[in-house]
Amino acid sequence: MVTKHFKVFISVLLCLVMVFALTGCGNQTKESLSVLNYKSGSYQASAQGYKGPVTVEVTFDTNAIVGAKVISHMETAGIADTPIERIPQMFVDNQSLKIEAISGASKTSNAILAALADCVIQAGGDLEVLKNAELKSVKAGETVEMTADIIVLGGGGAGMAAAYSATGKGASVVVVEKTAALGGNTLRSGGGFNSAGPQYGRNWIQNDQMTTLVQSYIDLPAKNEKMAEWQKTVDKQFKEHLSSGATNLFDSEEFHMLQTYVEGDYIGNPDMIELMCKDAKDLLTWAESIGGIFDFESKGVLGMGSIWPRAYSLIGGHGKGGGLFIDYMKKSMEGKEIDYVMEVAANELIVENGKVVGAKGTKTDGTPYIFHANKAVIIATGGFTANVEMREKYNKKWEYIGEKLPISGSPANTGDGHVMAEKIGAKLIDMSEIQLQPLATARTGALQFVAMPSSPFINQDGLRFTSEAGRRDVMSAAILAQPGGYMYQVCSPQNSWVSDGITKTGDNLERMIADGDVFRADTLEDLAKQLNIDPITFVKTINEYNAAVKAGKDPLTGRISFTELDLIEDFGPYLAHKISPSVHFTMGGIAVDTDLRVLDQNDNIIPGLYAAGEVSGGFHGGNRVGGNAITHIFRTGLNAGINASSNN
Repeated sequence: MVTKHFKVFISVLLCLVMVFALTGCGNQTKESLSVLNYKSGSYQASAQGYKGPVTVEVTFDTNAIVGAKVISHMETAGIADTPIERIPQMFVDNQSLKIEAISGASKTSNAILAALADCVIQAGGDLEVLKNAELKSVKAGETVEMTADIIVLGGGGAGMAAAYSATGKGASVVVVEKTAALGGNTLRSGGGFNSAGPQYGRNWIQNDQMTTLVQSYIDLPAKNEKMAEWQKTVDKQFKEHLSSGATNLFDSEEFHMLQTYVEGDYIGNPDMIELMCKDAKDLLTWAESIGGIFDFESKGVLGMGSIWPRAYSLIGGHGKGGGLFIDYMKKSMEGKEIDYVMEVAANELIVENGKVVGAKGTKTDGTPYIFHANKAVIIATGGFTANVEMREKYNKKWEYIGEKLPISGSPANTGDGHVMAEKIGAKLIDMSEIQLQPLATARTGALQFVAMPSSPFINQDGLRFTSEAGRRDVMSAAILAQPGGYMYQVCSPQNSWVSDGITKTGDNLERMIADGDVFRADTLEDLAKQLNIDPITFVKTINEYNAAVKAGKDPLTGRISFTELDLIEDFGPYLAHKISPSVHFTMGGIAVDTDLRVLDQNDNIIPGLYAAGEVSGGFHGGNRVGGNAITHIFRTGLNAGINASSNN
C-alpha cells in the first residue's frame, strides 16, 4: 500500500530530478536540453537592429538546435560583422540564449538574439530554459605580452591615422581596440571634414549678407593676442578678395580659426585651434594619397552646424560615411609592421621612472594583456558620450543629460582614456562642454541623414523656429523647446540625401517609413496631414522659407547661408524626417601641447604619452563647429603618430 507520505516523497524526488535536468551542475549540454522537444524544421524571424530589420533562420531537430545564421540585414559593414558571424554560432554551440551583446554593436547583437528567440518560440521550445542555459565555460588565457615601438589605444579614425603615420616612419605598431570592429565614431560619421581655402567652384556667392558676416568677425573685440592676429590677417585677406573682383565666397585658414574660436564661445585653446585648422587642405591631399577621390566641382552643401561652407566628403561615401577613410587607411598599411588586437579594453597605463612605457588591458574572455612601448603610447579612445555617469558628473550645460537621452555615436565611448590618463596625473580640461547633435532620429537617437542638413525645420505647429544653419547647441536647444521636444526636417527631391532608396548614412528609406521615422507624400498638403499639421499653415511656412532662399536672407531666423539646392521644389515626393537631439560629442578631454604630448596638472609633459582625436581637449571650446571633428581626428592622429615615432 502506497502511503500519503511516500507519495509526497516521490513528488519531491521528481521535482528535484527535473531541477537537476534543467539546471545541471555547471554548463548545459545538448543532451541535457533534449527535453525541449522542438518541432523539427527551419524557421525565420526578424527583429529591429540599428539601421533596419535583422533576419535569421534557425534549423531544429526534435531535441536540438542544429543550425542558425543571419540571412539578411541592413547594418553597418564592419560594426555588425562580428555579431552576425559569432552570435548564431554561439547559439548553436551552446544551445543557449544566455549570450551577451558584442561590445560596440549592442543593437545589432540584441536584434539577432531577439530574432533567434522568436524562432525558438515558433519551434515550440522553452525560451526560459535557453535564456538560463549556461554557456560553455570560457577560461581566461595566460597573460599575453606584446611589444612595439608605438602602442595605440583605440582603433577609430584618430587611432588608425596615428598608426598610419607611425608605420610610415618605420615604427612597429600595435592597435588595441575595445570592440570587435575598427572605426569608432568615424565609421558612424557622415565623413565630411572642414578644409579652408578655395571653394573649387562650389555654388556659394559672396553676397552682401555674407560680406557683412565676415566683417562682423573681424570687428569683434579681441580676447587675446592670437585672436587679434587672426583678425588682422583675415582683414587683409578679405580686402584683397573683394578688391580682386572675385564673386566666390571668401575663406582662409585664419578665418576658419577665428570662427572656430568665436563659435566655441572663446573657450577653446587658440594654439590647439591653430594646429587643427592650419594646412587642413593638406588633409585633402593625404586622403587622395590613400585612395580617396573628391568632387571639387560639386555645388556642395552646408554641413550641420558648420557655420561656413568648407566641408568636403569622399566620392563613394554615400551610405558609408567615414568608413571609407578606415578602409583606405587599413589597406594602405598592409605589409607594414602592425598588429590589431581586438576586443581588448585598455584599462591601465604603465609608468616607470615617470615615463609611460606601456598599458594593460583585458580581453572579453578575461585574458589579461600587457603592451610594452619602446617609444610611446598614444591614447585615441574617443569621448565619453556613452558613459551616463560621467556625463552627469561633468554636465553644466544642459538641463538634462541622463540615460533617457540617446547617443548617436559608438556605445564603446565610455571615457576609458580620460580615466586612465587622470589616474597617472594627467589634466582634464573643458569636461563640462558636451555637445548634443540636433538631427538624430527621434525614436532611436540614430544619426540617419535623410535630407540635406540645411533643409527646413518644421515643428508640430507647422512653423519654422530657428536657423537651420546655426550652431549645433543652439539648434538642439531650440528643438527641445518645441512641442513634444521634436521637429520634422522636410525636403523635396533635390535636397533629399536618399539615393536608390538608401540614405546618406546607409539606412533603408522604406524601413524608416515603415517604422514611422520618415513620412512621404506627393504633395505638401498630404504630407502635412500625415504629420497632423494644418495643411494651410504648413504650405504657407514652406512658401515663406522658399522666399527666404531666393532672397538669400531669412527675416524670421536671420539665416543668410542659402544656395539654390535649399529650395523646396513644387513637386514631390516630399519627405519629412522626425528629429530630436541626441548626445553626440564631448569637447573636453585630456590636455595636450601642440605636439599632442599629454600634460599633467601643472602643464608639464608626461613623457611617453600622447593623445589624439576626441579624447584630446582644447580644440572646440563650448561648441564644436560641424565638420571640425574629422579635421581634428585626422590632424591630431597623423601628428601624434609622427611625433611619437620620433620620441627617443
